[in-house]
Amino acid sequence: MKRASARVGRLGVERAGGRLLHFARRWLACHEEIAAILQEPLPPEAVQVRRSITDRRSGAAGPGASSS
Repeated sequence: MKRASARVGRLGVERAGGRLLHFARRWLACHEEIAAILQEPLPPEAVQVRRSITDRRSGAAGPGASSS
């Protein structure tokens, strides 16, 4: 995940491809499974990643995006 994030930092989101998103989805799936097993809520960082992925799918603008 660190390498994918560094690649996005170097190349930008559009040119880097979907590697970071792929690893973020896998990471989130692991956290969701652990939360279900432990019957605990997701940690805040997992909730934030889930929200980011959902916003990306729906095309919603993220924080700091201009609305013009």
